[in-house]
Amino acid sequence: MPENEPERGFGFLDTDEVLDRPSRRAASFDRTIGGGCFAFTGASLAQFACLAIPYLAGGRLQTFDDLYRVAGIGALLALLAGFIFTHFARLAGLVGSIAGLLPASVFVYLYLWHEITQAPLIEGYQPPEFPATYAWAVPLISSCASGLIWLGYYWALSKMEPSSERQA
Repeated sequence: MPENEPERGFGFLDTDEVLDRPSRRAASFDRTIGGGCFAFTGASLAQFACLAIPYLAGGRLQTFDDLYRVAGIGALLALLAGFIFTHFARLAGLVGSIAGLLPASVFVYLYLWHEITQAPLIEGYQPPEFPATYAWAVPLISSCASGLIWLGYYWALSKMEPSSERQA
């Protein structure tokens, strides 16, 4: 190193003090916003996938048992994904999970409405045994219940963490 150049510090600390362990980098605003956006988007996509895939893979829904099986699998997968995102991403995961319920609920409504109303259009087609009100009731009940459960879980998480972590 030439004599006229100042001595450079260690790492990003810009100091010549040697530490026993690496220091923790301060959270930047950009990293926080980017992480929140990533968690929000991931939670929304996960909710849509968890609710839509069982209906697409479940085949024709003719009986109440078929509907309960497919709706139950979708609701359990969505609940699990919402708990994971809410636990690890906190508010961004909660809001992303709730936001993902809207397009997923519209998909479920349209899917069930198609199953119910296509009967008169196709000769020899047997309509499902569940009534037309299930087309809007199933996504409405599952979405509202999931959102309230996640909101309660988030509230419980926020009450359990110390106040110093809440401000960070």
